[in-house]
Amino acid sequence: RQQVIFETQGAYLQALKALELVALAQEAHRSAQEHLQTTRKMLEVGMRARNEVLRFEVALANAENNLIVAENNFALLKAALNKVMGVDIERELTLKPVEDFSWEAPRTLREQTEIALRRHPGLQVMKSTVSMQHAAVGVARSGFMPKVSLAYNYAWEANDTWAFDSYKTWNLAIVASIPVFNSFQNYAGLKKEQETLGQVQKLEHEFMRGLQLQVKQASLNLTAADKRMAISDKAVEEANENLRIVKNSYQVGLLSSLDVVDAEVAAIQAKAGRIEARYDYFIAKAQLARAMGVLGR
Repeated sequence: RQQVIFETQGAYLQALKALELVALAQEAHRSAQEHLQTTRKMLEVGMRARNEVLRFEVALANAENNLIVAENNFALLKAALNKVMGVDIERELTLKPVEDFSWEAPRTLREQTEIALRRHPGLQVMKSTVSMQHAAVGVARSGFMPKVSLAYNYAWEANDTWAFDSYKTWNLAIVASIPVFNSFQNYAGLKKEQETLGQVQKLEHEFMRGLQLQVKQASLNLTAADKRMAISDKAVEEANENLRIVKNSYQVGLLSSLDVVDAEVAAIQAKAGRIEARYDYFIAKAQLARAMGVLGR
């Protein structure tokens, strides 16, 4: 159940991220069109050279290509989400934006690991398997123990009345049996069950170690994604300010179109990085909840 929740959330977040990247590609395409139109007008009045127009035409072509790639990626991720949900691949979806997950992770790795070792369903299955094998060893060991049984019978001979006044008998028997001739078979069975117990205990130990590693990795990913979000916000702020300055300088002829194109690319990359960081943070949260065994609880 938790794996289904995790796969669905991951597919939804990937599709939503692709949708935001489509919007960003559309923004870059509009900006490239505006720059091309402005430069063409400036060329007509002799304020710009022909190569400036050509450079913005190339930038517009690149923006169109990036928009097509973004739209195709979004279409594929929508289909992947439909597949995960078990609906028709071509079904149209309206994706609602995700601001944040309501689930808050414990603050320390130690707390996260303790919860995982206590609540992860996979580990509970392993513990149950070990308990069952302990029981199997006990059953195998019981083959060496003597068996004692008690049997009691009471009977009477019927006559023509309801009263129990006719012939009566009863007997009590205690039977004890000690295995002698099948001891080798019992010994082999016991050794087999003990060997199986050792194997499942080893599997439980390895599963526990793997679970601890998953929790640590997911915790580190979440911390890194959180830091990347703060860094990406700062990068977008700086890129937007640089683009504003470059545009103003270009309008008065202090900078070339190459400077504008570089600033536009830097701004788009910074915004894309912020989108990537935000959704990496959401996915890292889901990964940690899944590793801890509490996703959807």
